[in-house]
Amino acid sequence: MTEKLSTIERSIPWSTNGDSSMSGEGAVFSILQWMNPGKDLIADWWSPARDNQLRSLVTQIDPLKIAVETFTTKLLSIPFVVGARDTTIKKHVAHAEWMQNAFLSNSNIAKGWDVFLSKFVYDWLTQDNGAFAIVMGKGKKDGPIIGPALGLTHLDSSRCQRTGDNEFPVLYRHNKDGKLYKIHYTRLIEMSNMTNPDETMNGVGMCAVSCVIDAARELKDIYVNSQESFGSRPARRVLYVKEGAVLEQLLDAIALADQKIDSMGLTRFAKTLFLAPKTPTMKLDLGILDLVGTPDNFNRMEVNMFDMALIAAGFGLDLYDLAMSFGVRSTEAVAEVQDRKGRGKGVGGFIETLTKQINFKALPPHLQCVFDNVDDQQDEHQAKIRETRSSARERDLRSGVVSARVERLIMLRDNEITHAEFAEMELLDGRLPNGLDVFSLFVVSDPAVSPILDLGVDDPSDVEGNDAESMVTTIRSKIAEGWLAYEKAGTARIARLVQQALSALDRLLMMYEEAIQIEAEMMLQDVPADVDSVEPDPEQLQLDMEIS
Repeated sequence: MTEKLSTIERSIPWSTNGDSSMSGEGAVFSILQWMNPGKDLIADWWSPARDNQLRSLVTQIDPLKIAVETFTTKLLSIPFVVGARDTTIKKHVAHAEWMQNAFLSNSNIAKGWDVFLSKFVYDWLTQDNGAFAIVMGKGKKDGPIIGPALGLTHLDSSRCQRTGDNEFPVLYRHNKDGKLYKIHYTRLIEMSNMTNPDETMNGVGMCAVSCVIDAARELKDIYVNSQESFGSRPARRVLYVKEGAVLEQLLDAIALADQKIDSMGLTRFAKTLFLAPKTPTMKLDLGILDLVGTPDNFNRMEVNMFDMALIAAGFGLDLYDLAMSFGVRSTEAVAEVQDRKGRGKGVGGFIETLTKQINFKALPPHLQCVFDNVDDQQDEHQAKIRETRSSARERDLRSGVVSARVERLIMLRDNEITHAEFAEMELLDGRLPNGLDVFSLFVVSDPAVSPILDLGVDDPSDVEGNDAESMVTTIRSKIAEGWLAYEKAGTARIARLVQQALSALDRLLMMYEEAIQIEAEMMLQDVPADVDSVEPDPEQLQLDMEIS
């Protein structure tokens, strides 16, 4: 076993290589198994037996398989990305890249992110108990993680017992050693669909399959009826003798017909069976009782569409996502519209909930995970919206209706720019995010950047009162000191404050350099460029001679 794999295995509570003291011996734990009330019946909500039946039901009904597969495929097609909240901090960007690689490769005991997510969403769709995952990482196994998370590992929902305890919400029975393991809340990610508000249920919900049982079973019954109708030479009706023959004669005639059919190689469909009396004067009266049939006014297409619509709604999919399963054709334009609508339903809700839990329990505050849906058509649509807004914004700025800061605030509200981008644009105009001038930092500054802004004078903005050349030297030295502090910033807050201080110093440096340049130009205007080329004034020469 490689060192990397050993490290990953030691990061989960049931590792045989690490501390197993939190295995939960003596804890009350049992998976109740109720007797199945019938082969085709589902136990009442809620019991572990019901979840086992739901999991089995999915394997038996094709529309449910298609719905689960469609949901999972749509989810896996959206890339998982870990990014820095402030992309201007290089350390955070590098940390985000490392964390993303760890999640993609280490999750589910080094089997990969897709394997984890497939199992996790399968439980979420098919188990009322919900889906469970553990955050892998170092530290005491029954306590919070110490250091970075190494990835996520799926927990079989049928082995997870909700306890209602805030510190250890779940007990997990491992399938290999049979021991019970307490899962600390900081290491646990759990989700259930339609979570029941009853506190005694401890978060059990109602999964997608549970919501569409009746529709799924009706489809199954239709398929079974169809298979039986088109099976190997099924008995379609009962033929019985009313008068003119005995049972043995009728059976002999049917057996002879079967032999002829077998000799002709017919396995599914039979030819017409002819029966007649041996003599023309003999009377043969037969009765027929149909065994195969459908209810009056039954329309299979309509029933299929109605049931598939229910299944699609239960899974948060659009009906056209499952259209091919019941023969409905979809145009490209319709498919595009339905795809955009579908992102706000089941898949979108699942992503939003999972993202919040990962950000809260598996990532540090300066990082965040997103599911980046790469869609050229959606990007084109958003580009057109931005172009329209940009034209309107340019018109308003040109007419003076609004200021640049107001437009930026509108862009921030509409999520066109991030808070970091807004702050950077404001700094370029000499303002802080709160609207104050950057020179206000020289009056009220944070202790983290006070040494950088200390220029040794009472009022750094007094360009006429301070020695310009000395101030330029001091400011340039402080700017170099500030860049060094920015590279060593340990938190996003300190990095942001240093960036603001550097903006104030840059603006102050420009003012002093401009003052020096103006003073130099004035001196050049007072002194002639070439003294020898100036013609002497005769009156001044005569006056000078008289004085001498």
